[in-house]
Amino acid sequence: MENIKLYIRLNEDNEITHAFTTVFEQPLESDVVYLEPSGGHVAASAPELTNLFDFKSGEYRFKYVDGKAVEKTAEEMFNITNYKNKISEQVSLRSRTAFRAILDEQTERNILYGATANYPTYLQGETGKQNVTKMIEQFKTIAKQAKIDIREATTKEAIDNILNALAFPTEAEILTEINEGS
Repeated sequence: MENIKLYIRLNEDNEITHAFTTVFEQPLESDVVYLEPSGGHVAASAPELTNLFDFKSGEYRFKYVDGKAVEKTAEEMFNITNYKNKISEQVSLRSRTAFRAILDEQTERNILYGATANYPTYLQGETGKQNVTKMIEQFKTIAKQAKIDIREATTKEAIDNILNALAFPTEAEILTEINEGS
């Protein structure tokens, strides 16, 4: 009977992407023998290989260095693409939240459908519809530009700076703009 072997599979960055024994799977030519335990349970011989993937960061946890599985550092685990996606979602959420702080959904629907009898003048009639449309576009434009800047950023610090500088107009600023445009 052939000895059971523990194999690992590596990607182009020498990250361990898969660990298996010959009991359950036959190795590819590129797979690496990690252990040939003499008796005992194979998994108990290499407990570090039980959780290869970190779902929070979207990264493999171990790299293969000098015949050993070495846990990656926090810097190595940082995935800028995942971070950009998470921050872009925050930009969208901040945009919606800032807009809803000024106009809730019901008020927006009322304005767009013309049910504005008790609303301030700037929100009534066709002018009200135009003002709400301008406000929506203004918030979308700010969020869109922030997402473009995030996509082009190359460091976590640059992305954090974009998020920290993100500012949506307040109701007072919008009113000033509407009044200046009249």
